[in-house]
Amino acid sequence: MQLKEHDRKVVGARIKEIRNALSLNQMEFAKSFDIGRADLSRLENGIITPSFFFILKMSEIYHINLYFLFHGQGELFVKENPQENLK
Repeated sequence: MQLKEHDRKVVGARIKEIRNALSLNQMEFAKSFDIGRADLSRLENGIITPSFFFILKMSEIYHINLYFLFHGQGELFVKENPQENLK
């Protein structure tokens, strides 16, 4: 998956927002995905594109609302009723 520079920066900022909402520092969050803190920093700053594996694992571990991640709408985290994530 390749994102344009602007989209990488927007998704990266949302990843950082999610990490902050979880009250995790970069090292703690990065460890969840078997990546280094520097790689997470590059993701959050839109320098590199998150891999499908990273996005899938983030969704599975932290129950991230992928609609929020890509569109900036809805709650950060998935609710029990998936339709409520679109509100």
